[in-house]
Amino acid sequence: MKTGGGGKISNAPASGRSENPQINCHFLIFLVHPHNSPCQFVLILLQRLMEKKVKLTPSLEDYLEAILQLEEKNRVARVKDIAEKLSVQMPSVTGALKNLKSKGLIEYEKNSFINLTAHGKELAEIVLKKHLILVNFLENILLLDTEKAEEEACRIEHSIDQDTAKRIKNLSSYLSVSFKDLPADLNKIILG
Repeated sequence: MKTGGGGKISNAPASGRSENPQINCHFLIFLVHPHNSPCQFVLILLQRLMEKKVKLTPSLEDYLEAILQLEEKNRVARVKDIAEKLSVQMPSVTGALKNLKSKGLIEYEKNSFINLTAHGKELAEIVLKKHLILVNFLENILLLDTEKAEEEACRIEHSIDQDTAKRIKNLSSYLSVSFKDLPADLNKIILG
């Protein structure tokens, strides 16, 4: 990591050496920079350590996914829109947003728009990607109807990691190509 303008720390290594990304000598460079205080160093160090170890419940993952989709659709996310999208009450949304904010995944103040932080967006994109892979597999390979594929994908996406999702995607691609000209054969295999 190295410092940039305004006391920001980037993940880019200062040398070609592989070093511990959590605590290394590059943080010490930050300390001696005349515009940065030791308090700023400690706050950024703690933030970096927390970013690496965020544990989310399936419910919080759903909130991140919903916020990402609303930001992509409307440029902003609002409590009311999240509640509607997830079919929950607004006080439930507010509680979840406080939790996500405490984890550094969103920027949110009462009665304002909700924005994902960079780390929040990264996690939300992972959840959404797994969701889309699963919907595609369930709908196009296992031949579930769209509504059931969505419901099942929502449950499964929280239980698999990125590698498993990638393997499901690869299998879906293979089967789609292999049975492209023989969809009836795929139907017989899947439906029995």
